Amino acid sequence: MIMEERGKKIIDGTGPLSSDDSWGKHMEFTSKALWSLSEVGGPRCCKRDAFLSFQKAIEHINKNYDVKLETSRIECCYSEKNEQCIKEKCPFYKKRKKKVAFICVHNSCRNQIAEALGKDLAADVFESYSAGTETKPKINQDAVRIMKELYGIDMEETRYSKLITDIPNPDVAISMGCNVGCPFIGRAFDDNWGLEDPTGKTDEEFKIIIKEIENQILQLRNIIEINF
Repeated sequence: MIMEERGKKIIDGTGPLSSDDSWGKHMEFTSKALWSLSEVGGPRCCKRDAFLSFQKAIEHINKNYDVKLETSRIECCYSEKNEQCIKEKCPFYKKRKKKVAFICVHNSCRNQIAEALGKDLAADVFESYSAGTETKPKINQDAVRIMKELYGIDMEETRYSKLITDIPNPDVAISMGCNVGCPFIGRAFDDNWGLEDPTGKTDEEFKIIIKEIENQILQLRNIIEINF
């Protein structure tokens, strides 16, 4: 906060004996910055204090000077290294995203669609993965074609059929549906979406399943965002 205050003094050319209102404005900024620090509380964190002070300085400059400074979201990357970090109580704490795995026997259709939509619609809330207990040489070509038509997503560009051992251990494991047999993943599933396998069916039937997956992804996004 000292650096921010000195910077304002340089801008104004002011000091404690100035006769205009600039010194009062400096004290207004200082009091607001100190208040923001007090609201978060201790233990002290130099990075958090600096982030808060910079935010208040930018707010103050935008309000009182003929400039428009912009800020982006600040996320602290030092929390894991600081044993005294207050975690979620800090406004700059970077929460680890939940890892969600979409599982079915063959990682080629429904769970590939779920992974693609998860990355497209919920990447800010959770990380999406898909896998199976068996693999296919390539992703279902009807799924690839229809996903590109509906969402502009090219599932073949970065995705391929994967085994469960090829992905990180998930925080949330979801079965696509057991009409083709439930795979064993070494733990219980957190949810079973009970989706019909659209393989070999018409485009309209495919699109119905894809829409169901989209709705489930959006519901899951809300659940994780609210509860975690």
